[in-house]
Amino acid sequence: METETINSGRQTFPETGRGHRVARNAARLVRVMAAMALGLSSAVAFAQNFPNSLSNTATVIAPANIIDTGNKTATDTNTLALSSDLKLVKTVTSATPAPAGSTVTYRLVVSNAGPSDAVGATITDTVPGQLTNVSWTCVASGTSTCGAASGTGNVNLTATVAAGGAANEVAITVSGTAPASGTIAANTATVTVPTGSTDPNPGDNTSTTPTIPVTAAIVANPDSGTATTAGGVAVANVLSNDTLAGVTATPSTVT
Repeated sequence: METETINSGRQTFPETGRGHRVARNAARLVRVMAAMALGLSSAVAFAQNFPNSLSNTATVIAPANIIDTGNKTATDTNTLALSSDLKLVKTVTSATPAPAGSTVTYRLVVSNAGPSDAVGATITDTVPGQLTNVSWTCVASGTSTCGAASGTGNVNLTATVAAGGAANEVAITVSGTAPASGTIAANTATVTVPTGSTDPNPGDNTSTTPTIPVTAAIVANPDSGTATTAGGVAVANVLSNDTLAGVTATPSTVT
């Protein structure tokens, strides 16, 4: 008789003849089936969101006339690792330069190329300090969800971003009031995968908008004055009761 060790067990085969061939081939089939079971593309696609480890066992039963005292099964077990390819794009959707006192608006769009849903992804955006009266709203598409529909101040949001790209994106609109003058600083928003998950492409998890210049507002009031032709023409200072960026306008600041 001939023996072969398979998965720490021993199979006993007849040395020759049909029984020898059948038994040996059956044992090899066990190993092949176990290796293939979790390698199927459809199994991989569904496995990414399964909550526990996946295992698969293949079994072979030898013919009645074959002596089989060894291991007739083989099991393959995979511990799943969540992976979400998140992407964040931030843009300025209001006018630039921004008129003094106008509403400045940003749009953040987060998507997930998969393969796993990002349950508990964190989206953060610390808005420029030059903005006042800051508020934001969140809208989710498809099977994604916002942790909160709206808020004020900086964005610090926990959301579920389902795999599926644009069909399941999470969009956040941030608005604030521009200052009287100066420049609104550049601004970066970030999305982070949940604890226990990884992102195969973390380079697109942040997005930065450029600085926004602010155009000062001039407040012009009605003027009155008297002109005389004696010794020339007297011209009244029509800027004396006007303001530029909140301070009195002068010929040197207005052109």
